[in-house]
Amino acid sequence: MQKELDQLRDKVNESTDPAEIKFKLRFESLVKEFDSTLVAIEEIIEVEGREIHVYRCEKEMHQLHITLQGGVPVLVEGSYSIRKC
Repeated sequence: MQKELDQLRDKVNESTDPAEIKFKLRFESLVKEFDSTLVAIEEIIEVEGREIHVYRCEKEMHQLHITLQGGVPVLVEGSYSIRKC
């Protein structure tokens, strides 16, 4: 996965499109902030509190995935799946 991200970064680095450059900067910021969030979660001593924050991150990542796929969440046998609009 890291190799794929590096390849995407290289491709974006070649771009002169202002929108792609803006995306690149925002994406790198998002990745750095997520890494900082993981460090903060690891510093939480209370296991229950840490689990709550991990769940919140997972929920937000799920919502981001749904948005990127252009779908809506559908509850299927106790888990979410993606359905195209």
